[in-house]
Amino acid sequence: MRRKKNDTPTKPKPQLNKWVQKEGTNCDDIIFTNGEVEINFDEWIERYYNK
Repeated sequence: MRRKKNDTPTKPKPQLNKWVQKEGTNCDDIIFTNGEVEINFDEWIERYYNK
């Protein structure tokens, strides 16, 4: 049997808003990532509190 062709438009993946700690142990060398962008602790604090 043939499968029906999937012709529904695919939705673009939304940007992940969940930041996870990629590496580092203290605030001087922590690097956060959301899967696309890597930022340091100072930039993360600014983005988090200046929404």
